[in-house]
Order: sequence, then structure tokens, then C-alpha cells
Amino acid sequence: MPAPERARRSVVTNLRDQSVEIHHGGRVVVIEPRGQIELDELTTGADHLAELERQELVSVASPQPVEERAKATAGRGSQTRRSRSTGAKRASSDKQDTTPPKPPEGGS
Repeated sequence: MPAPERARRSVVTNLRDQSVEIHHGGRVVVIEPRGQIELDELTTGADHLAELERQELVSVASPQPVEERAKATAGRGSQTRRSRSTGAKRASSDKQDTTPPKPPEGGS
């Protein structure tokens, strides 16, 4: 027996530092500042969401399947490293100093 068909969904992300209200399917949805929510895609009446996206107040994307999310996070390592001597963070793109050491001072 085939799996039941799910309603298509969209992930809506609030790009603002304040709450945003979306009139969606006869109801009002409030998204927290910089928050995300998953909504059913509407075949009609999605004009308000489209207008908010056009004004760059929100972004709308399809949710990633669970398998893709797991693959995307599985291979991720730490983005920062700490210096052993000071404990300070440095970006992983920083390269170690490859200059040769200076000879000791004093002559022979």
C-alpha cells in the first residue's frame, strides 16, 4: 500500500529583528524575530506571504528531507580551533606560520 501523500510544506524564516505577522489560509501566524516556522503550501490565498518575501522581510524555502539534513550535519567539523598556548579562538581558515625558525643569536 503506498504511503499517504503529505501536504507540501514550506519553511518560512523571519529575516527581521522584530516579529512578523503572516495572514496564511484564513489565520494569522506570528514568527519571532529571526525565527522559523513550517507552513502548509497554499494553492490560493498565499498573496500576503509572497508580498512579504518580495519585500525581503521573510524567506521561503522547501524543507530538506530528514536524510539530507543528517548528511549535511554528519560531516561537519568544528569551524574554529583554539590556540594551545592562549586558549584564544582562531578561524579554521587561518594557516599556521610556515616561516623557518631564526638561527640562534651569537656567532661562532
